[in-house]
Amino acid sequence: MAQPTQVKKFSLFLNLFKPIELPFTLHSEAHHDFSNQNKSIHPELLTEYISPYIGQNDDEYTEYIPCFLLDQQKNYIAVVVWKAGLLEYGYYVLTYNNAGDLIHKQVIGGMKSDGQRLLSRIAMIDDEKNIHMVEGELKDNQKDYNPQKTKEYTFSLNEKGFLELEH
Repeated sequence: MAQPTQVKKFSLFLNLFKPIELPFTLHSEAHHDFSNQNKSIHPELLTEYISPYIGQNDDEYTEYIPCFLLDQQKNYIAVVVWKAGLLEYGYYVLTYNNAGDLIHKQVIGGMKSDGQRLLSRIAMIDDEKNIHMVEGELKDNQKDYNPQKTKEYTFSLNEKGFLELEH
């Protein structure tokens, strides 16, 4: 059997990501819905389009779920992927050109822990596809939360497919 062409492979990859209705919030449980609704990523597609960019520290516990198509323009296609490993998970925006080459990657939500501290990020994507992320840290089993140390970020996709930090 002949190997699929790069165009066909990239098309198979993109078909895993369905558009969603905006606005949308990526919170700690959102990946469950995507896991139930979307097909898993075939290992060959994972190796081609995701692992080289966000999978450098993968192990046997690492899991990926295709979430949704964020945007598709003439110059780029942006998708959101959920990646989970031990003590961390994250939502990533990956943008590609039409040939399937990565343009940009950016974590926009998730959780990470070193056993002492817990860093949590929640993202809200508005009607105009701007991504508003709030990041906070908890210490000592959530007893030491300091709301003054909460950080807010806003990202927008530019015409070349890069996520730009607005503030």
